[in-house]
Amino acid sequence: MTAGKNPRNFKKKGTKKKASHTFAKKEWYNVLAPGVDNRTITLTPVNKTAGLVNSADSLRGRVFSISLGDCNKGAEANSWRVLKFQVDEIKGFDCYTNFYGMDITRD
Repeated sequence: MTAGKNPRNFKKKGTKKKASHTFAKKEWYNVLAPGVDNRTITLTPVNKTAGLVNSADSLRGRVFSISLGDCNKGAEANSWRVLKFQVDEIKGFDCYTNFYGMDITRD
């Protein structure tokens, strides 16, 4: 041991900072499909508001893809069509979307 060093101040090896779960720092938002009934198509996590970073700002412009069969709840015949929605507006914990495009699957 080096002269002049206090052995009580050395860090103990093997001790780690207790890791928290990553989803403990998230908020969940409802993503609503456009239309009259505004049905919830999915939930999405986003980091909580901290300091100058607003959680709603990180959601704006996010694009979600969902099959037409999942969107219509039970019409699996149209599951080969994929609809894309983009978040435009956030009110509370609801994300209002607009139609962004349609694609087809290859299988």
